[in-house]
Amino acid sequence: MLLLAFLAGPAAAADGRTSSSSCRTITRRTPSAPTLAVNATPNIDRLAREGMRFDNVFVTNSICTPSRAAILTGQYSHRNGVPVFNRFDISRQTVARLLQAGGYYTGMIGKWHLGSDPAGFDHWEILPGQGAYMDPVLYTATGERTYGADT
Repeated sequence: MLLLAFLAGPAAAADGRTSSSSCRTITRRTPSAPTLAVNATPNIDRLAREGMRFDNVFVTNSICTPSRAAILTGQYSHRNGVPVFNRFDISRQTVARLLQAGGYYTGMIGKWHLGSDPAGFDHWEILPGQGAYMDPVLYTATGERTYGADT
């Protein structure tokens, strides 16, 4: 299962007002994987009902690490430097950095698999390796955080 979430919300405006918006991308590659219901998502549900449906979609790279690098950079693997399971150069321009430059708060929670700490995210928590999905330990910028039934 791949869980990649970009959380974006505009920073405070010059006059001190803030608005609330979010964009979440959640991708599952295993249809048999359990669905974890964490929060109600009425806006995402509305987007699913009213949004565009892609019935004939293809990917240029569906393999783990190269796919993540392609999603983050918007570049083919031969351009972003990650054609196989190797390290992602975190100095590259990414969608997270572009959102940050636009004043958005960005976050990434889930499987990273890019051989480096996430960059361009205000908040991140990543699963080590393949990750344990039940009571997981996630790596953060400041250490480790364990989630369990009582968390």
